[in-house]
This record gives sequence, structure tokens and C-alpha cells, in this order.
Amino acid sequence: MLSNVPLDFVTTSYDLIDQVQAKYHFAAEPYIYVTLTTHLFGAYQRLINGDDDVNYLPDLSDNYPVAYQIADDVIKGFRNSLDISFPESEHKSIALHFINAHTSGSVEEEKSQTGNDEIIKVVQNELERNGIYRTQKNANDYDRLLVHLKYFINRLNNHEPDSLPISEGMIGEIEASYSKAWRIVQRIKELMQEKLEIKLSLSEQTYLTIHIQRLI
Repeated sequence: MLSNVPLDFVTTSYDLIDQVQAKYHFAAEPYIYVTLTTHLFGAYQRLINGDDDVNYLPDLSDNYPVAYQIADDVIKGFRNSLDISFPESEHKSIALHFINAHTSGSVEEEKSQTGNDEIIKVVQNELERNGIYRTQKNANDYDRLLVHLKYFINRLNNHEPDSLPISEGMIGEIEASYSKAWRIVQRIKELMQEKLEIKLSLSEQTYLTIHIQRLI
């Protein structure tokens, strides 16, 4: 569903979804990352094509004020990050996405969000320590890594197992072919274990190595 959505649009949407959940302590089911992003990209395409945007959804702001505040933040976020000005009618659609995806939140949800930020911070800090930064040239590959990390975090939060079996022969080949990237990933693995008590599986180490190799 996201294959035709530009990466900067995806990463902006994902970041905003993370931010509003943390800001308003509003827990949403993980599927909102895909459903809201694809909806907003469709709205953006209609906007640039000059199509009329008629929204027949009812105004539920009296019953769901937080969801409408979230919608305001999402619209402002796209305007500030990508210079996209969604029409006023999109407030109702965005709010409804969050209303439908709302799930019971708790203090544990806030702790989870902090952990999510820390995972990305560990990876970015180690990349920077090795002289790897996001640049105009590598922006697409860097953003792909961030999107991958978002999915990794969702799998952790939902306790989903890895689905990719990795053989010792494959690991040996990757370690030999992408030695620098592999060393960086091994350090990331150690830091996640020490700081966050997260164990990186062999398949996750493989994915990260390939992403980082592209940046190198």
C-alpha cells in the first residue's frame, strides 16, 4: 500500500503519528501508520490535481476533542515539514482515523514511546560515530533505514517473531562482504542489550547491515 508513496511523505507521517501519540497520551493501533499515510497521500494528490474535496463526514469534535486536536497537529506538521497545506475538510478525516484506531492507553504506553525513541537514537548515534549522516545524496536510503526501524519497533511492541530464517553460511558471507557495516551493527546490538535490554535477532542484524551498507 505504501509502495507508491514518497519516502519523505512516509517518514513525515510516521514521525507525526509518533509525536501526537506521545503528546496526547493517545494510543492507536499500529495499522494507523499505513491507513492514515495512504489516505493523506491520496488527499495530497487530489490537492495538487485541483480536484474538489467534499467531505460528508459529520463533525464529532464535541465528542472527541482530543482526536481533533491531533488532526490539527498533523495538518500543521505537514505544512511545516513538507509545505503541504491540506484543506480544512481533512481535519474530520484525520480525526476519524485516530478515533477508529484508538486503543486503551496507559503509563506503559508512555514508557513504550520513550523506548521507541531510544532505539532510533542508539542507531543514529552509532552511525554518526562512524561518520554516517543523512545527506541529500543518501536521503532515500537513510529514510528507508528509519522506516525499517519503525517496523522493527512495531514488531517489538506487538511481540511478533522474526519470519526470516538465517543460516550460518549467509551470516558468514554478509560479515565478509560488508565487514564495516557488520561491525557497526554488532556495536548497535551491544548497546541495545546494555541500555535497553533488547536482543537483536540474526535476521534483524542482517537487515540492519544491508541498510547500513547502502549508506556506506
